[in-house]
Amino acid sequence: MLRARLRYDRSIKNLTFRGLLDESQRYGGPENPLLLPNVLSPRERDRIKDLSGNTTFGLLIDALYDLTRNPNRLDLDDNGAPDPTLLVGLRQNEDGDIVPEDLGDGPRY
Repeated sequence: MLRARLRYDRSIKNLTFRGLLDESQRYGGPENPLLLPNVLSPRERDRIKDLSGNTTFGLLIDALYDLTRNPNRLDLDDNGAPDPTLLVGLRQNEDGDIVPEDLGDGPRY
């Protein structure tokens, strides 16, 4: 399933990682669908990095891993850099407080 979630667009040189929802009977139907969030696990990150020994590729995958885990680039420890912690579903409001994100029911771009 990793192959279905990782995409590279050669024309714009863009690497993306996306979630997957499969409600087909093959994966349990609508009552128990297969849901893979658009968050890289450490195991998935390592499997992708093993595809190439190229250092630049490895750094790119590390950056993608961090982005999928902290998509709003929150900096909770105030060190000037986004935290590598899993912070999906959180955002910073106008007052600087960390609050739950309104995820809605559609894709977020």
